[in-house]
Amino acid sequence: MASQQQLLLLTAIWLVGIVENRGRRINIYGAENGHSDIVQLRTHHKGRQTYASRPRMRNALLSNSPLKWSKMQDADGNYLIPFVISGAYDTLERQIIKVAMEKIANNTCIRLIPRTNQPDYAEILNKKGQGCYASIGRFPGRNVVMLESNDEQSCIQEDTVIHELFHVIGLWHEHMRADRDAFISVLYDNIEPAQYPQFEKLTSRDATTYNVPYDYKSVMHYDESAFAKPGKVSMMTKDASFQKIIGHPRDASANDYQKVCAIYHCRQCMRQDFARLAREHQIDLRNPVLPSINAVNCTDRLSICPMLKLREMLNCKVMSTFCCSSCAEPIPITTTTTTTTVAPPSSLWQRIKSIFQ
Repeated sequence: MASQQQLLLLTAIWLVGIVENRGRRINIYGAENGHSDIVQLRTHHKGRQTYASRPRMRNALLSNSPLKWSKMQDADGNYLIPFVISGAYDTLERQIIKVAMEKIANNTCIRLIPRTNQPDYAEILNKKGQGCYASIGRFPGRNVVMLESNDEQSCIQEDTVIHELFHVIGLWHEHMRADRDAFISVLYDNIEPAQYPQFEKLTSRDATTYNVPYDYKSVMHYDESAFAKPGKVSMMTKDASFQKIIGHPRDASANDYQKVCAIYHCRQCMRQDFARLAREHQIDLRNPVLPSINAVNCTDRLSICPMLKLREMLNCKVMSTFCCSSCAEPIPITTTTTTTTVAPPSSLWQRIKSIFQ
């Protein structure tokens, strides 16, 4: 009986992907989406605030990043991200969100669980005109995952939901990798200067690729016309056969999952022993050794730096580029993470199912 219900559910979701029962798909790589699907790069207009005060770490968080969701683990060592769905979605849309979460759970050690009273959590919202966006990693308190869906336009496609949840977990965009110039050419003449930050390259101080190969099929890759002027192309792939492939996946790639597993040092990844998988694919799980900080002519670029330092949340291995002054003076760096082990209650599955009903 259960298998028949699952088959019917998957069939319904597949049909939704074809008929697009709500509004047209929102292009998350363009001006219509508020100029970025990443809060840290998103510019709000009409006098509203920008989010430039948050750090810009690209591609994948370092495994010792304070932005990891590492405070809670279950009895099996999986990392827990509490979530609530506050937005109004119909039954099929909730099922699509559920399937995206299940795919992440089935392929990594990340589990999205219904929130009870956890202080840090992801809140999935649906507000007209807001598009699709999320923050990279965990910030104190509420972490908004905006998934707009209405009769005009919608973010509720499985690949888009996975994309935004990957941002919350800790992935940036694939084309921002330090080695991207060997795989794509960014055509800046075809891009408005205001959008150049969308195409910045990372440095080893910002993030790491974990030695996972560049992936044209990544669910985190921009498409060829992302943020381009009308009728123009913003990126050309060095391998021409992938020019129409980038930015159009319908699911996460194996490389996407491997990077999530590397951030969190998962024991299992895509149902395989990750230590063995990492050796076979030469995935580098080490954190980079960063140069020492020179306090001369050194200033904080982010107003949030002193507050993070005061609360002992400032990880200078990650944020010294943006918090140079705060990091110039010795501060305690925690090299081990204290986690709270949470045994899932017997009714957890019933609670999850009730949320999506």
